[in-house]
Amino acid sequence: IITACGTAMHAGFMAKYFIEKYARIPVNVEIASEMRYADMIIDEKDAVIVISQSGETADTLAALRLAKEKGAFVTSVVNVVGSTIARESDAVVYTWAGPEIAVASTKAYVVQSALMALLAFAMALEKGTMKESDAKALIDKLLHTLPADIKHILDMRDEIYESVEFFADKRFGWRFKLANLIMNDYLRNYLAVGGLVNLGNIMDLKADTVHERLMQRYAEKARKSIIEVMEM
Repeated sequence: IITACGTAMHAGFMAKYFIEKYARIPVNVEIASEMRYADMIIDEKDAVIVISQSGETADTLAALRLAKEKGAFVTSVVNVVGSTIARESDAVVYTWAGPEIAVASTKAYVVQSALMALLAFAMALEKGTMKESDAKALIDKLLHTLPADIKHILDMRDEIYESVEFFADKRFGWRFKLANLIMNDYLRNYLAVGGLVNLGNIMDLKADTVHERLMQRYAEKARKSIIEVMEM
């Protein structure tokens, strides 16, 4: 099980692709803000990976604690050393992406996705579902070819703006595009989706900002929504 919020959740979907493709292990990706309300079937046989740039994401931390209560082994993928999520996990892998400059942290998303690919390769090698030579070739491409490819893409940004819908047709691109939409929402402050309001740039809200909320009757969920509305 992989759980996270926002762009980190989409890095989790990238991880699902890599782990299922190379390690042949089924993976569920759950949005952390809803995981604690889902009454999920988790026990000591499950492995849970939580992803967070700051290591302090409240919903992700709550999901981590729930998983540990149910006996699962929890590994965290975080950027900030010594953060709460890192301290409370059974194991931690640091991304070392450097300080986050904005909530729409593209470098954190890219590094999280790359790291999850490396973890998937390690799982595959341990299970014997991947040859060491194939893993080395993919890692070499990931670490050496990809940076040049990214620079090339940035140099083509004008052409990409004109053909951005191409991403909608590709599995990798689909997740990339969804993560990009979330980042745009952070910057434009137009929309907060599905419990992710705490990740938006609340500081930019103004007196004339319109906020719409679909409330649920269940007390435990309504309470969280009421708190968020009060914060708004």
